[in-house]
Amino acid sequence: MKGILARLKNEILIYDGALGTVLQETGALKAGACPEELNISNPKVIRNIHRDYINAGADIIETNSFGASKIKLAAYGLENDADRINYEAARIACSAASACASRKIYVAGSVGPLDRQVTPLGDLSFDEAVKAFEDQIRKLKEGGCDLIILETFADIKELKAAVIAAKEIGGIPVQAQMTFEGGERSTYGTTPAAFAVLMNSLGADIIGTNCSTGPKELIKAVREISSGTDGFISCQPNAGLPELRNGKTYFPESPKAFAKYAVTFAGLGVNVIGGCCGTTPEHIKEIRSALSKKKPAKRKYIPAFRLSSRTKVVELGAKTRPLIIGERINPTGKKDLQEEIRQGKNIIIRREAIEQSRKGADILDVNVGVPGTREQDTIGPAVEAVQGVSEAPISIDSANPFAVEAALKEVAGKPLINSVNGEKDKINSILPLAKKYGAAVLVLALDNRGIPKDTKARIKIAEGVIRKAMALGIRREDIIVDPLTLAISAKPEQAAETLKAIKGLKKKGFPSSLGVSNVSFGLPNRRKINADFFGLALAFGLDLAIINPSDDNMFWVAKQKKKRATTDAGIKKFLKDALSPAAEAVRKKLSADGLSASREGAAAKDVRTRLREAVLYGDKDNISGYVEEALAQGIVPLEINSKILIPALEIVGQKFGKREYFLPQVILSAESVQRAFGRLKKEIKPGDREDKGTIVIATVEGDIHDIGKNIVISVLENHGYRIYDLGRGVSADAIIKEAVKVKADIIGLSALMTTTMIQMERVIKELKKRGLNFKTIVGGAVVTEAFAKEIGASAYARDAIEAVNIVKSLMKERS
Repeated sequence: MKGILARLKNEILIYDGALGTVLQETGALKAGACPEELNISNPKVIRNIHRDYINAGADIIETNSFGASKIKLAAYGLENDADRINYEAARIACSAASACASRKIYVAGSVGPLDRQVTPLGDLSFDEAVKAFEDQIRKLKEGGCDLIILETFADIKELKAAVIAAKEIGGIPVQAQMTFEGGERSTYGTTPAAFAVLMNSLGADIIGTNCSTGPKELIKAVREISSGTDGFISCQPNAGLPELRNGKTYFPESPKAFAKYAVTFAGLGVNVIGGCCGTTPEHIKEIRSALSKKKPAKRKYIPAFRLSSRTKVVELGAKTRPLIIGERINPTGKKDLQEEIRQGKNIIIRREAIEQSRKGADILDVNVGVPGTREQDTIGPAVEAVQGVSEAPISIDSANPFAVEAALKEVAGKPLINSVNGEKDKINSILPLAKKYGAAVLVLALDNRGIPKDTKARIKIAEGVIRKAMALGIRREDIIVDPLTLAISAKPEQAAETLKAIKGLKKKGFPSSLGVSNVSFGLPNRRKINADFFGLALAFGLDLAIINPSDDNMFWVAKQKKKRATTDAGIKKFLKDALSPAAEAVRKKLSADGLSASREGAAAKDVRTRLREAVLYGDKDNISGYVEEALAQGIVPLEINSKILIPALEIVGQKFGKREYFLPQVILSAESVQRAFGRLKKEIKPGDREDKGTIVIATVEGDIHDIGKNIVISVLENHGYRIYDLGRGVSADAIIKEAVKVKADIIGLSALMTTTMIQMERVIKELKKRGLNFKTIVGGAVVTEAFAKEIGASAYARDAIEAVNIVKSLMKERS
């Protein structure tokens, strides 16, 4: 029988639909029970659902293991049964698949998010996440799955860990899917394009989207994904957002309407089509009928050098050339930065990242190599600091493979490794890391013999490294070459070799990069020399430049794209001007200008500004120190909180509303304020702080998800509300008893699952039955404003920031 990937070249394969939706209809899943536990206690009902989807026309069925990681099962006390639950999930599905004699049915091992956030947004390390996914995937593979499907992810860093885990297990195709709000971004801010760029580089075999809202909204997401991959694409939407009718949840997209969208997806080149929440065997039957004679449409993919952050893609092309790599996060010759790195601080790193991004840097180089420090310990926090304040992709600047890997684990996107060269140990240590973590690589044209003097030798070294990179599976378009800039003060003839190497690389189809400012080392008038050489390098075909973005001359050259002659005469003129004694005349003025600018950039900001910026940029590591400094200066605690911290947090909310910030920024800012207030609470006397109101919050009975709830709690606490967090899976009776006990003003209810959202209605009905007049606010991924109105809730909040504004409004109504 053909493997699934071979068939996808010429066929559209159809997935099954929702398992939870059908389980809910059967009545087999009791309130508060673990769906995956049914693999042990009631395998027959799971097998029957698989059979119904196969009979409806599904080519691929998913195991009942979406929430079966040890971490997630721990909420039910089933972590010790995780291996058995996953293995049985695979065996049940394989049994149903093998019972179909008419055609090959494939079994996809379903793996969902862990429900614990990966650092720095949570306390789960990247390695712990990889281990958790490996444990689950290993058992699904042992149980007989044909592929692994990683689905409904919102955090690109967590999904990266899952893909790496699946690839480490090996020997099984990997399908990676994210969920996008309105088809535009995940709740963490990741675009479909940024997702596709990283997944393509990581080597996911099928890349796509599932869940989200409905099929209509995912059309845009599919188009974006297709631009970032030449691999197979999948789409498994919800049947719309759930609605409440007569106490039950319904989904608006009918099977026939849903099938029409399946035809649209096929026309966009989607290879794998199925359903998520709300879809049933009837939906799959209609899809099978609609696609019976369809083949996947051909897609046009244009290979290009692409990097990504969590929220942004940077692509090398005619309109973007040259890409600018900001060089300022480098401790060489910077005593203040060296000392900060030794102390484990990142204040200067954050400031440089912000400033370089404002000046227009496309990529930010991160170098923390300081003698006497363990680079693998300092580079991770530095990467986190940069990602917390900038959307620019990361360039990992280190020759230490342990430091490179530490940084790769922290990057929430596709970075550039700067660098690898022709030395055997560098090739063997760095290139496998690039392949494993989905990074692009910068190749230096040197080896253990040093930098060759002539162009041909440099290109030969680069080609040797490139061949070995491609043999490992690193894509050609993910490789860039630096032919190296040497100081013309020592070797003026080498400027010509560097420029000719750029042209030679261009002819062979390899993009090039240079650390431009190296050319002027040891000379006066460095800024002018750098700018002149930069202009020549661009004329010869330079694609990326590692420069100081604050140097206006350099940036002007980059953006002007002025044409220059690529002749020996042009090179000779550059050298004559650069090395002329007349250049010394302007050295002092330019040096003074540079010193002045440096001092201005490093000018100390007052503590109020630093506190405000610590909130705006989520600087949780340094904010406590700023609070101590403010207290020492005599600023009273209440003023720090109400006049500095809260207004800054409100600006974060405004940026979130404008989609300038996303969930990661909100989380880090809220945590920063929490740390600051944790110190201030020691100074604030009882009764001094304004009591804005009391709120009881819980995830409803049967639901174990609480990430969203915890974010809401953090933000509300920072705004001065007293919160009683009852946790997850809380009954209506327990919620109401606690609200009465603490004399709450508002009850907040959270749910993530369509099978548990009806518990919200039970809480509200019980409140009315008992004659209790608490205000109620509801939220969660599956909850809508229409649902909130239907069940009689006082309000609906889409996210934590909206919750703050709604709570303020509800408190006014109570006053």
